[in-house]
Amino acid sequence: MHAITLILLAASAAEPLGLDSLVKETTAANKPIVVDVFTTWCVPCAMLDKNVFADPKVGAVLATARFARYDAERGVGIDVAERLNVRSYPTVLVLTPDGTQIGRITAQEPAEFIAQATPLIKFATVKGPFTDEAVAKKDVDARVVYIAALKAMNGSNPNITKAIALFDQAAAKDPNDALGVKSQAVSQAARARYANAVIALKVKTLLDLAQGDPASTATTDALGTLSNYPGKFDAAQVKALTNKMRATLTASKNKDQLESLLYAQLALLDMEGALAAAKVVETLDPGPNSMDSIAEAYFQANQKERAIELQTAAVKAAPGNRSLERNLARFKTEEPSPPPFSGMNPLDSLEPEAKNPRIATFLAQGQFGASVVEECKTAAGKVKGAWLRVAFTGAKVTKVQAFDVETPPALRKCLEKVALTKAWTEPSGHSPAEFEIRFPAQL
Repeated sequence: MHAITLILLAASAAEPLGLDSLVKETTAANKPIVVDVFTTWCVPCAMLDKNVFADPKVGAVLATARFARYDAERGVGIDVAERLNVRSYPTVLVLTPDGTQIGRITAQEPAEFIAQATPLIKFATVKGPFTDEAVAKKDVDARVVYIAALKAMNGSNPNITKAIALFDQAAAKDPNDALGVKSQAVSQAARARYANAVIALKVKTLLDLAQGDPASTATTDALGTLSNYPGKFDAAQVKALTNKMRATLTASKNKDQLESLLYAQLALLDMEGALAAAKVVETLDPGPNSMDSIAEAYFQANQKERAIELQTAAVKAAPGNRSLERNLARFKTEEPSPPPFSGMNPLDSLEPEAKNPRIATFLAQGQFGASVVEECKTAAGKVKGAWLRVAFTGAKVTKVQAFDVETPPALRKCLEKVALTKAWTEPSGHSPAEFEIRFPAQL
């Protein structure tokens, strides 16, 4: 095991507070939060711990906040990583005392870490509340308005239009960027406007696709996918469209598509329309699986007795079918809760391939990494690991950089040279148009 990994293990020996308890503590003390989310196998996490967090000057900056560290794969850290939407490691976040995310620190060197962390922590010390009433006051602090905008954009029910207005208001209250608000708010407003424009384009595309052939699964998939954008389309227009589709599918007795339409309407919260589709399916000699769909529609329309009756018949017709049995138990014990649409997202097939490099992390046990490592074993010495950044065009490796400072120059040179002779193919058999991969070469 790496010595640097042991540092992380020691640091995480004491179980930290859960996120709710941490926020309760910091809210009472009005102290901002710095959260480090790591894993024990993550080499950059260990390097951050060794080179940055151990630095006394960094420690002095962190002392102005409540510093909390979480192993994303252990104890309360699992919940923290999920709730803070952490998907890569290390991730260092700055939060206000009430837990609102202000920004992310990406630095890997002490001086740069301090330069990024200091203004974010200072920013996060501003007192709330961040309510509509607070931001409407004439003398409100620009930072309060900015944080309210972040909450509007990143909350459980995002309101991007509201966030844009608040970012603009925050920038106007700090015209000379004296508080560092204007530069941040202008940037965030631009991102939010772009996000709104993208959503509008996606909704328009889905509405166009939904007016295609009613017998095509792509059409019902487009309808169901619209449920991902509540409030961004005309519900009455969509309901008229689904009614028209149901009439066409009823005339052609297309049972499968009627079932797909049923689930799309459930996702769109059109219970009346879903039940209407279910009643048509009910007349078309349904088998057990179709009866399951019909029962789902009755259940979500709050006609539980009829749902249980139909589901019981479905279970009897297909004994041993655990899915049918689970749904019967759900109908008997739970309350209606519309299922999310689980069909294909037709927008996925329309997305262009990425033109800029994408970054992913792979262990060297993969075919590409293993082949590079094998040819450099003689140069390994006592080194336990090394890191490469590799860029691809098609299957061809076009650029390689070894960037682990603890790796001897001879090994770095070998890894770079050998990797340039390799080709990369994803497990699916497809090669990316352009890709950047980062992995630890375990030697």
